[in-house]
Amino acid sequence: MRDALIDSRSGSEQKYEKDGYAIKWSFVNDLELIFVVAYQRILQLTYVDDLIAALKALFVKLYEPFLRTFVASLHAAAAGTVSVETVVWDFTSALSGWDKYFDQVLKKFEDRAAQVRYTVFMRCRTYLTTRMVHRSAVHVRAKLRRHRQC
Repeated sequence: MRDALIDSRSGSEQKYEKDGYAIKWSFVNDLELIFVVAYQRILQLTYVDDLIAALKALFVKLYEPFLRTFVASLHAAAAGTVSVETVVWDFTSALSGWDKYFDQVLKKFEDRAAQVRYTVFMRCRTYLTTRMVHRSAVHVRAKLRRHRQC
């Protein structure tokens, strides 16, 4: 996984599959963030790319000021201008409410996917029903023609 992430920073595909699982990710380089979604490949989730994009946009919109300050403090600590011990970050309160937002976005995508599946199912069902009725009508007409010939 680590190699796949490192390779993807240079532009290769941002997807990794192994042992029946798929992992997709997206970077926000200036905030040094990676958004990752892991799921069972058999599920064939068509909305994963859109889900990552929506979550990334929302997360950055909600928490960008905090994240920029945090990243700046990391760089300052790495440069030795600030002591790591003097900086205290309360991620629990800074990111409070994220679970609720995440659940809402995920539910929206799951509901939309379910609606698409239902619509496709109904179209297929209607098509098959129409074909069955048509075949039955053709079969009945053929029987009537044969009966008339007798």
